Amino acid sequence: MDMPASALRVNQKIRTVVVGLDGSVESMAALQWAGSVIDHDGVIHAIAAISPARELAIAAVQIDSAQVITNLTRELEADWTAPLRAAGHNVVCQVVEDDPADALLHVSATVDADLIVVGVHAKPKHAPRTVGRVTAKLVHHTDRPLAIVDDDVDGPRAEFSTVVAHADSLATTDTAAQWAAGFADAHGTGLTLVRSTPNRPALGPDGLLDVLAFYLDPAMLRQWAAEDLAQLADEIQRSTEQHLRITWSSTSGAAGPRLVEASADAALIVVGRDTRAGQGHMMSNELRHVIIHAPCPVVVIPPDR
Repeated sequence: MDMPASALRVNQKIRTVVVGLDGSVESMAALQWAGSVIDHDGVIHAIAAISPARELAIAAVQIDSAQVITNLTRELEADWTAPLRAAGHNVVCQVVEDDPADALLHVSATVDADLIVVGVHAKPKHAPRTVGRVTAKLVHHTDRPLAIVDDDVDGPRAEFSTVVAHADSLATTDTAAQWAAGFADAHGTGLTLVRSTPNRPALGPDGLLDVLAFYLDPAMLRQWAAEDLAQLADEIQRSTEQHLRITWSSTSGAAGPRLVEASADAALIVVGRDTRAGQGHMMSNELRHVIIHAPCPVVVIPPDR
């Protein structure tokens, strides 16, 4: 990793969270999960968005759009967020007339959110999740961590023993490992670092040595990866406030399935967004696999965060 211990900052607190709400079971689960991970003196910004297309549809059937917004505000403040306020959380409600993804991006930038949280659909129960347009747009465009939650979780409970972090050789996964370490440190879980070496390494600017090692002795790549992970684990341990239970594994094959396999009893999977994935709403196959198949919430860390 070649990262000095002084560069690691793993004790960050989650004090400002933006949550997207639409009244669905999934969005309510996202709100509940946000309440379980935010710092005790933090603020949750509950955002309900009404898109211009929906307002046009409302106008087309001659329904008073102002009344619709009033009703949505009442639901947001009275019904959807009341349980969190009753539990002692500081919740700020806001109805935004904008595309849902754009609304969340704008509010998160305005309040300098530490985390954005959204719910995703899984139909039927325990089936692979659906990566919708809003989630895909947020994954690609957010400049801060994004948590993706379905309705089958209720926070990092004690029986969840670890946080799984994608600890690849890319700079984006350096930050993912750091963020995961901070979460594990704050919530008293272990930390599992996972790196997957490709079956056929690609030749890049710095990849000639990997290619030679692969054809001479494929096990050498896994050995190097394990040594890197051990170094990273040591740097993380020396930068935390308490002793973390850190484990690591180096396997071969696609990273997505390996991360999902490692997360059977995990509170969270943390993965960096690869800037090489493409443009528009594209995301890497590995990241898409993790979001769809993970048995726990997924946090996506943007580059240079």
